[in-house]
Amino acid sequence: MTDTAIVQHGDPYDHRPLLRHGIPAEPSSQYARETWWEVVLGLYSPTYEYPMGYAAPLSPGMRQSATQRVNDDLRVLFRYSSYWLSFLNIPHLLRRLRDSDGRKTLQPSFVLGALALATFLQSPNSENSKGAPGRERALRLKDEAQSALQASLTSRWIDDNLVQAAWVRKYPNLTLGAIG
Repeated sequence: MTDTAIVQHGDPYDHRPLLRHGIPAEPSSQYARETWWEVVLGLYSPTYEYPMGYAAPLSPGMRQSATQRVNDDLRVLFRYSSYWLSFLNIPHLLRRLRDSDGRKTLQPSFVLGALALATFLQSPNSENSKGAPGRERALRLKDEAQSALQASLTSRWIDDNLVQAAWVRKYPNLTLGAIG
């Protein structure tokens, strides 16, 4: 069949023209915004395992315990560094962390970076500290924070909380670069 016949009689194979949808310039960050808290809880759960490389769901008791550990570490950081982090409204931040909708508006890189710093500060070489396992967790949190910061920049999710994340990342005299 010739091109003229196809135009006059239609496509004999009923092919439809391809619809062209553009690929967005930046990757979608919706999934990351909804799941980053699960990653944090997994890192704070003592019995968390990765069967076949995938995160296992946490039981309600494990979630509550991990959430309490996160809050405890953040409180240590805020107590230790109230001067350098005076720009934060700590009660408001902790309320947002407890609220699932509020967490979606927080930059994961800020929370992960703050937790990395808090963990590192509690992990010197002493008997009453978190020691080597704490430093390993701090390194993992630091890496997760850096990845989240890059993802936010790439997806153009830039707000004041991202600036706070960058500040925590470059915390004066205690930069996380010292541990990694």
